[in-house]
Amino acid sequence: MARPRKQHRDLGPVPFSVRLRSQPSITPPADVDAGVGLLADLAAAWARGWTGRWTVHLGDVTVKLPLPERFDLLEEFWVLLLELVEAEAGEWSLYDGVVVEAQVFGPDVNLEFSAPDGGAPRLGGAALPERATVRLRALTSQGVAFLRRLHEEASKLDPSLREREDAVGFLDDMQQLLDAVADLPGTFKKKQEARA
Repeated sequence: MARPRKQHRDLGPVPFSVRLRSQPSITPPADVDAGVGLLADLAAAWARGWTGRWTVHLGDVTVKLPLPERFDLLEEFWVLLLELVEAEAGEWSLYDGVVVEAQVFGPDVNLEFSAPDGGAPRLGGAALPERATVRLRALTSQGVAFLRRLHEEASKLDPSLREREDAVGFLDDMQQLLDAVADLPGTFKKKQEARA
């Protein structure tokens, strides 16, 4: 008899963070698959001297994605940030068919996670919830900080990435995203304890 699947919960409002953890690489990879264009060039330059991971936190759920292997998720992450700030809805296709659908409601982003088989979505070895709500400002500022650090570390290995026209535009776009959400709340208020 098959065991029933554990129901994943709606995490409700949770803090969000994304971090780049880097360490010098002893043996750089031969090739990095991150698409084409500036983000692919950033990933390839970064991988020539670094290894590490990007870590995403949704409340108590932690997803660790190894780098440079998971740089293939980078471009869609950037597009998600743009879509959420500009169009108030977006989608991030991960690997193994896991999809994150996101929709903005005021200062909040409702995230819905799905797996292709209708089962519990998993990413980077972590079980994902069905739903979570994060602040748009936190998602944007954390995402921009992650991408800026990637740019900074890649530029140390390839200084031309500082001066390229598309890199200057990329940095400008990131600042515009931050400016667009600057007046929104960045965290959820803690629940007030019931008064006696």
